[in-house]
Amino acid sequence: MVALLSRLLESTPHEKVLHRIHTNAAAVSVIKANALADEKTEAHVEDEVADELNISLDSLLKVLARYDFPPSACSHIRGQEQIFGSRISRDDKKNKVTAFDFWYAIRARAYIRAVDKEADLKMTIVTHYDVKSQSSVILLKHRSFNDLPKALKDELHDKLVDFILNLSTEALAGNPFALHLLHFNSTIQYYRRAARDPRDSVRKEEIKAHGGSSGLGEINIQRLHLTLTSLDQDKLQLNFILGVLARLRKQHDQFYRMVKGTPDVDSRDWLYTRVEEEYDRFENQITYFKTSIEDVAARAQRLLDLLFNLSTRHSTQFSSRMAEEAMKESASMSTIAIMTMVFLPGTFVAVSFTACETIEGTLANGGI
Repeated sequence: MVALLSRLLESTPHEKVLHRIHTNAAAVSVIKANALADEKTEAHVEDEVADELNISLDSLLKVLARYDFPPSACSHIRGQEQIFGSRISRDDKKNKVTAFDFWYAIRARAYIRAVDKEADLKMTIVTHYDVKSQSSVILLKHRSFNDLPKALKDELHDKLVDFILNLSTEALAGNPFALHLLHFNSTIQYYRRAARDPRDSVRKEEIKAHGGSSGLGEINIQRLHLTLTSLDQDKLQLNFILGVLARLRKQHDQFYRMVKGTPDVDSRDWLYTRVEEEYDRFENQITYFKTSIEDVAARAQRLLDLLFNLSTRHSTQFSSRMAEEAMKESASMSTIAIMTMVFLPGTFVAVSFTACETIEGTLANGGI
């Protein structure tokens, strides 16, 4: 039997405020009137609905001490997250592995279609597998980045309950990596949408770009820039998830080599093959979404470059026209100045006198 001890969903500041004032009807009405709270979030902080998977801090410390969790894993739980960590405990006298620990942090995300919002959870997962009892202790802590963690939490909770109560899953307890497949599906579904929606948005802007000068003026540059920024963040997250999956697969192989005693892949049980198939599926899907996101980002960048080049060309042409106009105006002013010198009284006489003096000087010298 898998012992599932979880510290789930620490309250957000948003929820804590509602928790303190939810009995004050006047205060609640003021907050709602100013659009500072959503009515749907009040259900998340009801005292009478206790979380079956929550444990207190004292209980958490007892669990960490009782099962001898690694100090680095404790730091990981406290918030000093590592990308990935592991430890293998041995009995030196018997030269046998006694425990297998691994931990990591990952972000699980989902799009809630009913309210058109995104749920975003940062999950810290620490697993301790005891070789003698063939049981796992999994500490799961996650906190939300917005006010919609309930959908992800409920989905994960239902999966865990089904996993425990269903007798057909008893054989899965011997492989602690099987449980770590539960939180990837919703995240993959999120990034499927993350790759699709920006593609449609960029395609609309591309159609405007091919509509001539009138269409170019309708392109929303701010939206393109924000889309490109969001896609860059998604690429970073997908690279991070691919790194976690690669480490999980490496630790899964090491688990069967050192704990199960089956270094030959062909001689391993069906559960190893099934878990690896799921890892393959996750990696293929995430790699595909990453490629799609990179393609959409490249198209958005090309569109921004096109707008920049057109803007530069327009500025160059405008500057060239301004220079030509300035040269024409300069030539006109020179003509006006010359004509003024010729026709003003006194100027012509002065020129004539100068010319005469020059001729007389030449004759005196015997030049003509």
